[in-house]
Amino acid sequence: MQLSLRLLASFCMPLAVLLAAVSCNRPAENTAASGQAAEDAPMTLHLLLPALPDATAGGYVYAEERGLYQKAGLTVRVSHEAPADAEAPETILICDALQFLERIREGEDLVAVLAPFQDSPSCVFVWQDSALTTGLEKLEGATIHGDTSDPQWAFLSKRYEMPPLALEKPDPEFEAFSQNSTCAVAGDHVHDLARLGTRGVTTQTLLISDSGFNPYCGLLAVPRPLLESQPDAIRALVQASLRGWLGYLSAPQAISPQLAERNPKLNASEWTAAGVRARRFVLTGAAESGVIGVMTAARWAKMVHQLEGFAESEPTLPAPGNLFTNEFLQ
Repeated sequence: MQLSLRLLASFCMPLAVLLAAVSCNRPAENTAASGQAAEDAPMTLHLLLPALPDATAGGYVYAEERGLYQKAGLTVRVSHEAPADAEAPETILICDALQFLERIREGEDLVAVLAPFQDSPSCVFVWQDSALTTGLEKLEGATIHGDTSDPQWAFLSKRYEMPPLALEKPDPEFEAFSQNSTCAVAGDHVHDLARLGTRGVTTQTLLISDSGFNPYCGLLAVPRPLLESQPDAIRALVQASLRGWLGYLSAPQAISPQLAERNPKLNASEWTAAGVRARRFVLTGAAESGVIGVMTAARWAKMVHQLEGFAESEPTLPAPGNLFTNEFLQ
């Protein structure tokens, strides 16, 4: 898969360098592991999304649409709908780190094998001329539309020594927010800017990750028994997914029509813009080493520690080193 020189020229220089680096380190199209999986353990896998696909699933959708999983000897479906047939394929989750840890706390034995979004795109939108634009610490006393179950609010209150934030009901279509320039709304920087633009609102983005609360997103979470029994198939899956992510970051417009069909909240041109915005959240952190999706024990330990700091009950979580593996990335 060759990177487009025209596309590279459109990047700012740091992104061009990083994308070139991960291109040099990308898995070969016909790796021994992929060939072994195709010969010995052809599998049907279902990559289950928590909701309609967004850009955190872009690389996986790209790999499915462009036949990269098929070339790796796998039959893979990426969908938010769980298979209903009696002989359901093996299910692998695409989720963020918080959803991953919650499932583990509920008793599922999962291992994260790929984390494309090194930084979370979760954010708070405020009006450009609002008094809230100076930072997340100014949210005290503000009217905020958001999900009360999201742990980011408890973290922000503790981080900035604020009383519990007063949350109004979520505003996913930004109707209330677009009519009140003094309030704030939870959102996603990658996907929601276009939707806000259609409402004629000029906003500023306050990224939650700037507070230090920064869960991985777009995780590929594999049941441990499946990983241990079918390592060649999982390696083939991960490496095909990496090729998908490289393709998606290079040319998000290639699958924008398909994403618009799967999730019509954005049209094809808006999906392309979302894919471009996604680059800054993927090509950062450990990805600066030249490999997309790398995880670290220190990062997982920090996340677990943060959750323990405001959990209502003691989280039952394994040691950070048992939550993930990078062995399938090379």
